[in-house]
Amino acid sequence: MTFALITTGTQLPFDRLVRAVDKWAQTHSDIEFLAQVGENAYAPENFESRAYIEGGEYQRLVKKSDLIISHAGMGSILAAIEWRKPIILFPRSHLLGEVRNAHQLATAQCFRSAKGIHVADDEPQLNLLLGRADSLESPDCAKNSNTSSLVNFVREFIHSERISEMADHITAAETQPPGVVEDRKA
Repeated sequence: MTFALITTGTQLPFDRLVRAVDKWAQTHSDIEFLAQVGENAYAPENFESRAYIEGGEYQRLVKKSDLIISHAGMGSILAAIEWRKPIILFPRSHLLGEVRNAHQLATAQCFRSAKGIHVADDEPQLNLLLGRADSLESPDCAKNSNTSSLVNFVREFIHSERISEMADHITAAETQPPGVVEDRKA
């Protein structure tokens, strides 16, 4: 049986992700889920959830997991890369009030083509990926010749303002009427 760790981070609730996985789990018993959900209002019915999981236990669960399902948080992405665990990213939406800006969409976009990082933009895509959970590829640091490039990219990405710039660009583009291009000075 596949063991999947769901993590929504600890700062903001992410009921949409938890609810979507709970709905899928209702008719699929081939994956055992455990979720770290923070202060979510939604309580899943088909798997165990905890508000918080302490650091040592969290690391143990990441190592034990066959799959990580997460918001587009850098800590979760780095844990998946470090422990070579396939990860499904389900970014929070600023348009739905799940986060203050589009930085999670920008993060997911940057990692969309990285080996072992699978992005679901909506619930149907999440369901497709969950249905293929046992065959999702992992970030394989030992065999992937691009790993050092990916690690360097992540390091630079974290220490740059690229996420904020991309989030600002996405947010601005979504607030403009169709056909209007924002005049931005570098």
